[in-house]
Amino acid sequence: MKSVNLSKLCMEENDSALKQVIHYNHEILLYLKTSWTSSNPGRRYWTCHYYGGPRSCDFWRWRDLEDIDPRSKYVIPKLIEKQGELENVVESCHFNKVEKLIGLSKSIKEDSEEVDKPKESKHDDNGINMKLEKLKEEIRKIKEKEKN
Repeated sequence: MKSVNLSKLCMEENDSALKQVIHYNHEILLYLKTSWTSSNPGRRYWTCHYYGGPRSCDFWRWRDLEDIDPRSKYVIPKLIEKQGELENVVESCHFNKVEKLIGLSKSIKEDSEEVDKPKESKHDDNGINMKLEKLKEEIRKIKEKEKN
């Protein structure tokens, strides 16, 4: 399950326990965290800042009661999973959009390089036929792009 920081969503403004200062061995202010495991979805807790590391004092304290209704145990993980899927879709769409923009940029660059190249003309000394051919070529490319 994806780790999501939704602690703020679980805070009630009138909850006096949220304003408590929790003291423990390291005397560092502890932040209220939220568990998003399948066994404790949405359950809040405090833990040692160094928990799991060599400096850990193994301080752990649940804020919420142990009992979570069965529906919440089922619904919350499903919602988190769905949120992760939606985030992946958005990221994929963004990636595809960037790829298309890069492709268009390359295409425009190639087209502009081709347009800038002068074409040789055997019959026209003043360049009118050359300019006409250049315009015809540009029109042809525009029509091809419109078809695609």
